[in-house]
Amino acid sequence: MANNSKPVRVMMWSTPRSVSTAIERSILTLDEAEVFNEMYSAAHHFGPTSNHFPLNYFPLSPKFSFKWVKSELEKDYPGKEVIFAKDFAYALGEDLSLLPTGYTHTILIRNPCSVLRSINHVIKNSYFLSLTGGSLKKHYPGTIFFKELWDLYVYARDTLHQNPVVIDADDFLENPEAMMKLYCEKTGIPFRDSMLSWEPTNIWSINWHSSYALSFAAWMLGYYGKALNSSGFRKADKPKEKVDMSTMDDDLREAVEENMEYYDMLYTNRLVLNME
Repeated sequence: MANNSKPVRVMMWSTPRSVSTAIERSILTLDEAEVFNEMYSAAHHFGPTSNHFPLNYFPLSPKFSFKWVKSELEKDYPGKEVIFAKDFAYALGEDLSLLPTGYTHTILIRNPCSVLRSINHVIKNSYFLSLTGGSLKKHYPGTIFFKELWDLYVYARDTLHQNPVVIDADDFLENPEAMMKLYCEKTGIPFRDSMLSWEPTNIWSINWHSSYALSFAAWMLGYYGKALNSSGFRKADKPKEKVDMSTMDDDLREAVEENMEYYDMLYTNRLVLNME
């Protein structure tokens, strides 16, 4: 580790349905790591400033203000050498002053066709979400997931003067060991072979910081099930087939088209393995 007096602090920003929880599970295998799961997302959806009716009147995570989350991420955690947080950029909105200080910012991307089709499937098959409209536009009003990621990338690059690490989920799944090593090398997280496998667990037993309300919602919707029940990275069996966008409904196709230009810019800046 470059500086033994201070822990390495890393944030991974992503969109839902991008295998970010699997990477988070890998970091959790490190005894010296303190891990925070979607704290800003909890503030956005369930905190005291949430605009999701009726949560704007009855927040389910009342202490999860954005300022409180920022302060929790900036605290000292004695004995820990890695402070790692995974979150979704859309939760910050446009106020990037809410970013915690002292962190290296990294971005995990995945093709918007895969991301948005998966989110759309969860929404349309959830009885709970169907009560609030059951559509991407209703559940994520005004959100362009990859625009928020691109804005954060530009802010980290131009304002924080970092060289933000970008990894693509499909690249990662083609060679998890090499990509995890590269990610650790670029961020200062110590890599160990033991990071490639873990014991299956559940949302109520996992050792991370998270909102109870967010955990309960994710459990209801099945968001974490596959990653938490897994025992390691699952290498992709074959390349993803190209999606025929003409088979999508209008709202989903429009969402993919809105996101694709930002995904393409991030994809151009992604880490690529040197296979020589």
